[in-house]
Amino acid sequence: MQALSRRKLVLSVKGPNGGFFMTEKENQTSLSEIVKVLTAIPLYGLCTRTKACSEKTSCPMHSDYKSIKANIIHLIEFNTIGSIQKRMDMRLFFTKKEQNNFL
Repeated sequence: MQALSRRKLVLSVKGPNGGFFMTEKENQTSLSEIVKVLTAIPLYGLCTRTKACSEKTSCPMHSDYKSIKANIIHLIEFNTIGSIQKRMDMRLFFTKKEQNNFL
């Protein structure tokens, strides 16, 4: 959370009643911005951590990973914290606890 706060993707309040929060502005943050801060997974880079992988000289995972990577990038670039919250508010998907209660 500190890393997100330093990048102004969440806001923080110090003190015994403090914590982290988001305003409407931060709710418009794409998931990709958050993923870039929190993970070292090279979503926008190579299939593997080798420089040898490219369209011309591909690694064994290249063709499989290429389509998966494209789908993940689309998912995280076109969804925001706010859009996910709206779907939750509209009950378009459930938390695990809610699913268990429903079943």
